[in-house]
Amino acid sequence: MPLSSVAGLAVEVDGVPVAAGRVSVVLGARRVPADALQAESGWWFIQDRLVLAVPQEISAGAHAVAVDFTLMMPYLQAPSGSALVLPFHVEARLAVRPAVVPGISRDVA
Repeated sequence: MPLSSVAGLAVEVDGVPVAAGRVSVVLGARRVPADALQAESGWWFIQDRLVLAVPQEISAGAHAVAVDFTLMMPYLQAPSGSALVLPFHVEARLAVRPAVVPGISRDVA
């Protein structure tokens, strides 16, 4: 899936929205600002996780995290004849632990 198909990335931590310009996607050793994905020429293999980074101090313990985004399916049409766009919303309670960038994200171009 082209990375440019991912749009509208929004992150909330404990109900507080993270400023849009502070969310980035980790692609191997580099970070791409979420709002720059539309111009990104790389690919995302949808079986791999898309790693998000938010440069913000978070206290130890569990936190409510919510992520919203849309995914444009370039080869599927919606009833209107335009590309199919799917909205996603995911919520979870996550515990803070030392940052580790998963090796699987290094497969993303």
